[in-house]
Amino acid sequence: MREMVGHHDQPGRRIEESAPLYESKGIAALCKRIRTIWPKMRPVRMISFNKIADTNWAVPWHQDRVIAVHDRVDINGFKNWSRKDGVWHCEAPESVLARMLFVRLHLDDAAEADGAMEIALDSARHGRVSADNAEAIARSCQTTTPQCAAGDAIVLPMLTLHRSLASRSLRPRRVIRIDFADLEVPGDLNWRT
Repeated sequence: MREMVGHHDQPGRRIEESAPLYESKGIAALCKRIRTIWPKMRPVRMISFNKIADTNWAVPWHQDRVIAVHDRVDINGFKNWSRKDGVWHCEAPESVLARMLFVRLHLDDAAEADGAMEIALDSARHGRVSADNAEAIARSCQTTTPQCAAGDAIVLPMLTLHRSLASRSLRPRRVIRIDFADLEVPGDLNWRT
């Protein structure tokens, strides 16, 4: 899987459903384990991150609220439309995001010095949090920066506040992020997996 992530010239790269990584044994096993706990969950988006010296970034406290869909269809609650690499993205309403998970599968060891993700525990209970309030809400929660070994996965509610600092090490920090949902998006919207 590490070889399939490759080098990035940007913070993250979308992985198309047709990519070999989508069909890899490791991803299939992870999806199967998720469905043993949440039977209706299915992967709806996959992104790879490769934090190295050339692509070393910091991200402030935030929630990921963007989903990928096949086409732009204006439906109440779906907003802030953008097109990235030919794929339509929009911010989903809280009713959709509350039924989603995100999983970070670590391909390398990751600790705080490597720019690992810091999590505001139980922050998803606050629902949708504005960017202006994200740091204050995160500071009101207990936070942790899990030290992960290669192969470890972190599973979180989609609305969990999280951030990452720039890496202070020279080690690569490759991660695959998979978004899961247990529902279909409404109307003529369709997930773009």
